[in-house]
Amino acid sequence: METRKSLKTSKSASPKASKRHRSPNPSRPSSQPSSKRHRGSYNPRLSTQEKVADVISYIRKYRWSFRDFIRHLVLENGVHSYAPQLIEAIWGDEEVIQKLQKDPSFENATAKGGLVVPFEAYKRELTALESTSTFGRYTRTLEFKDIQMEEVHAELQRLAPKLLNLLEKLLAPVREGRKDQAPRQEESLYGHYTLIFSIICFTRRRNTCDNIPKLLGLYFQSMGTKRRVQQTLSGLGVSETYQTITKLNDAIAADAVEHLATAGKRPDVIVVYDNFDYKENVKHQRGGDTGTMRNVTTGKLIYGRCMPSDGLRQNMLKEEVRLPLRRIVLAPGNIYDSTQKQISLFCIHKAIRQQFPNAIRDIYQLAPHSEMSMPRINVLKPEKTHHFSLGPVPHNEGTIKGTYDVLENIFVQQFHREPKDFEEMLVLVYGDQKTASIIRSIKNERREAPSAYDIHRVDLTPIIFLSFATNLPLDGTKATFWWRGSV
Repeated sequence: METRKSLKTSKSASPKASKRHRSPNPSRPSSQPSSKRHRGSYNPRLSTQEKVADVISYIRKYRWSFRDFIRHLVLENGVHSYAPQLIEAIWGDEEVIQKLQKDPSFENATAKGGLVVPFEAYKRELTALESTSTFGRYTRTLEFKDIQMEEVHAELQRLAPKLLNLLEKLLAPVREGRKDQAPRQEESLYGHYTLIFSIICFTRRRNTCDNIPKLLGLYFQSMGTKRRVQQTLSGLGVSETYQTITKLNDAIAADAVEHLATAGKRPDVIVVYDNFDYKENVKHQRGGDTGTMRNVTTGKLIYGRCMPSDGLRQNMLKEEVRLPLRRIVLAPGNIYDSTQKQISLFCIHKAIRQQFPNAIRDIYQLAPHSEMSMPRINVLKPEKTHHFSLGPVPHNEGTIKGTYDVLENIFVQQFHREPKDFEEMLVLVYGDQKTASIIRSIKNERREAPSAYDIHRVDLTPIIFLSFATNLPLDGTKATFWWRGSV
């Protein structure tokens, strides 16, 4: 009995002793790693497509879509934040972005605001705009007045839809749609968009996207804008610097001189000029100085229409043929016929309408298709008239001596015509009644001169009434005029 008891005691005590003997071992770190590692089940080598299919099948196992997986991965995972890895995986890979943009659903998702447009997409749209004639390099082929905001906006919609959509959202009025106030934005914002895109393109590529900044700089300088104002606008990125515009003006003037020498030799040229008188005053007050009166001439060169291919010739002008009074009286425009009656009725109707606009408007509301109009006879096809400003003519065409100098300056100094050119050619020179009278006086004075140029037979002067703008520069290179009528 004692022996069995001792054996039981030794068996019951041995585990405790062994536990006491092994207890320190787990807490003691092992200096050498274990050579035995747990290995999973062996997977054969899979291709990329097979791996993608395996991951998709695993997602579908839980009846999830890609939308569900990404949503729960970003929103409902509180232990780890996978947002940086997800952003880097999509927007950090350019190939992935290009592939996504080629998919048709990309445009719809971007338009609905459900997808953030990547920065590279904006840059590509700007690159497309920078190659256009509006936002690209200045080439002197486009003038400031030729820029149509509707066409520029259509170009922006075609080449930069994402950027334009972003600007439209940013520039939208904050309190739009209030019933207690009138709409705050009634005018078009096409000009705003054009200026913003011009500043962006000009800032990115200052040497190759300077069309609108240079056009604005030339416009401001031609309107007499002060240098300090132009420099301020240049600092804001709206226009080019004052020095650049001044050099550009000099280059344009030099090219214009060469162009006049070529254009003046065309057989279909028409010359128009008129006197331009102004008083030159000093900027500050000075006793005894009342200013100086300057008499100069400014004009235009125009390409004629409906003229012979070799131009007008002197043998076409028959000065000895008399014009009977009967032909003038019985001319189609001087006979009181149905056309003249309709013109008279229209003039009477216009005078009554100006005096009683409300009554005439009420009448036309009852009969909208009975409004009177001017008769249309032999309507010509609209065509663009090419015209160019003449160079400075520092002579007074109001006198006979000044007219001699004006004609020599235009035909010899600017057009570089040779004396032999005046033997057969005939040029139309338009002006007011005094211009025509002075040229006729010159022809009478030089009737017995030996050379064709001295006779001035080359100048044919129909009378035309014109008026020049009063804000012309001294050199006459920016002359603008409008017609009042002709006989």
